[in-house]
Amino acid sequence: MPDLLGFGRSPKPSDASYDIACHVARIAPFVTPGSVLVGHSTGALIAAAAAATHADLVRAVVLIGMPAYETAEEAIRAVTRLGWLAKATAENRVVAHWICNAMCRLRPVAKAAAPLFVRNLPAGVAQDGVMHTWPSYSRTLHNVVLGHRPLPDLIAIKQPVTLLYGTRDAESSTEAVGRLTASLERSNSRANVRIVNGDHHLPIRRPELIRQVILDATTGHSELGVEHDS
Repeated sequence: MPDLLGFGRSPKPSDASYDIACHVARIAPFVTPGSVLVGHSTGALIAAAAAATHADLVRAVVLIGMPAYETAEEAIRAVTRLGWLAKATAENRVVAHWICNAMCRLRPVAKAAAPLFVRNLPAGVAQDGVMHTWPSYSRTLHNVVLGHRPLPDLIAIKQPVTLLYGTRDAESSTEAVGRLTASLERSNSRANVRIVNGDHHLPIRRPELIRQVILDATTGHSELGVEHDS
């Protein structure tokens, strides 16, 4: 699975826009005929847009913990609850720029310290969380998470789509997921919304479930509608 442009081990061009089109263009070479696109969190927003853009190549789509914000204002309110750096970046505070640049200059130290501050994730995942730059982080947050609404992409996708959410997902409230589900039902979308026991990090907490969901999507066994399971 490729890292998103500007994150992890992917290139981090300082002049990139890091908007939805930029990210989709980056992953386009990986979308080959018969692809099943799988995305988590921000990656789910990008996977949905890629599926809508390259519909003729996509077989099915699995979106895990996709931010379900209906408006930019709702997105900002949600993001500001996720942590001090996200809050400061969403509010365009200069201190966020300073801190992010300091983390970049001292990346070995930031990577070593990350597991001490992010204790609810495996050390390797926490360390990957600092593998970005100020342009990639701030522009992706503003242009994709805050600025892009996924509903038109989801409606445009003609292939089966599975949206998977945890009951304790702090990034997409039950109310937000409910509104998204209702909008998809009104549009006759081929979307299956599954709500399962867990938080935002289902790929880490419940890998066997994720494997089965992807397998079901690949074999065409996903059912339309809303499912609640444990």
